Amino acid sequence: MKAILPSLREKKRYIVFEVISKGQVSFQEASSAIVESLSRFLGGKELAKASPVILPDRWSKSRQRGIIRINHNYMDAAKACFCMIGRVTDEAIVRSVTTSGTLKKASAIMRR
Repeated sequence: MKAILPSLREKKRYIVFEVISKGQVSFQEASSAIVESLSRFLGGKELAKASPVILPDRWSKSRQRGIIRINHNYMDAAKACFCMIGRVTDEAIVRSVTTSGTLKKASAIMRR
């Protein structure tokens, strides 16, 4: 089987997000709230096209930051979904810190 040409592959972007809350929020709580919000906003078909992946190995428990990989066409929709998240836990919000085209740059920004 031949590999797909780079020009035909789907382009992806990495969004660094931050959960702001009084207490600690686990990765499962944050990721389930984000996926639920994306599902409500985009619907099933568009969610499949966006192909969001929240990277569990890039979750910083101390800084409450993580990275989500998403199709570049749905980057703005993902940022809009952060605003629509009702509750992660009591009094917690999710905000976008920055966007990057490479995982290396996003990881460097996340550590700042």
